[in-house]
Amino acid sequence: MFKRRCLSSSRFSSAFVTIQEGANAAGPCEDVWVADGTYVENLVVDLNIAIYGGFLGAEPGGYETTRVQRDPIHHTVTIDGSGTNYCVRIYDCCLLDGFTIVNGAGGIYCDDMGPTISGNIIMGNLADYGGGVYCRYGMPMLTGNTITDNSARYDGGGIWCLISSVIVMGNTIARNSAGGNGGAICIVLGAQDVTQNTIVDNSAGAAGGAIYCSDESYAN
Repeated sequence: MFKRRCLSSSRFSSAFVTIQEGANAAGPCEDVWVADGTYVENLVVDLNIAIYGGFLGAEPGGYETTRVQRDPIHHTVTIDGSGTNYCVRIYDCCLLDGFTIVNGAGGIYCDDMGPTISGNIIMGNLADYGGGVYCRYGMPMLTGNTITDNSARYDGGGIWCLISSVIVMGNTIARNSAGGNGGAICIVLGAQDVTQNTIVDNSAGAAGGAIYCSDESYAN
């Protein structure tokens, strides 16, 4: 895994074994570039940084020198939560882009901030609430993600939002399930702008196989 300063024209400046080490070493407004492979860890992000997957980061082919050279489709970066905790926990306005997030006790946890979560595959995670993405007291933006085959024991198989204002745009949200409400999305005391998504084949044991809004909540 590699980290480089944002806005720098230099090559990768240093390498780390885990994504967490790279995130800890980054300063505000820096990039963390992650080479392909599977990282079994529970990442915690508490700084305004940008974390990008999809880099080759090794021979043959050499190290990438610009972000546009990355290819998340062919250079897959997987964060495996090993079923012990959320794969990624976010406590700041960071960017997470280009990862496959699997096997967590929840996929992504966002608390009281406005991160951008884009271009990720979030699949096969299980939590009490928000199997794929759990949002609380924040203003996150979820764009261009594939959120599939996640489960919640209670509410929000794909996405669960509590007292949050969330933008959900251009995602594929499919085959998620909840034991209670909101197979795809569950909104509790909040608001969501849900636009141009593909939402199919989700299920809930109670109400809202696709989207469930509690009292005093709404989705556009």
